[in-house]
Amino acid sequence: MTRSRDTLCFTCGQALQHPPRFNLLQSGEYCPTCRDRVLDAVPAVLPRSTRRERENAVAEAQMDFGFEEPDEPNDWSDPPRPA
Repeated sequence: MTRSRDTLCFTCGQALQHPPRFNLLQSGEYCPTCRDRVLDAVPAVLPRSTRRERENAVAEAQMDFGFEEPDEPNDWSDPPRPA
């Protein structure tokens, strides 16, 4: 039952619930807008990381796999010449 003051989903036209829930379209599929709204309301599975933490993790992974940063940057402006 929809009251006149309920906020409606623009896609499916059904009232928004609190907490958000999956609304069904007439075809029986989940409304994509309501689905996104539900997924946005779910807390993150992994904690957020800072840029520095991500850079440290990448550097650590590169060391674990034997990748090393070159001492000098490559100069790609001159292609190799045939012998």
